[in-house]
Amino acid sequence: MTTACLPDGDPGINIRGEMGKRRISMVELSNRTDIPRSTLSYQINNGALTVSTLLRIAAALGVDPATLLPDPPAEASA
Repeated sequence: MTTACLPDGDPGINIRGEMGKRRISMVELSNRTDIPRSTLSYQINNGALTVSTLLRIAAALGVDPATLLPDPPAEASA
């Protein structure tokens, strides 16, 4: 099985923000995603998320996965 990695940026910021809005702890998110808390914490805090993990987190939070992705960098104007 191959794992696809996400583009550069920090989706962890958006994930933590959504967790805060919903008052969901890392333990609760771990329970909802069936991913060990230590693994989930490491992946979120170190930007080591795979697409499949992001999809599971989005489903657990009840959000569109795109809302968890970092905003693309602004293009420099010529």
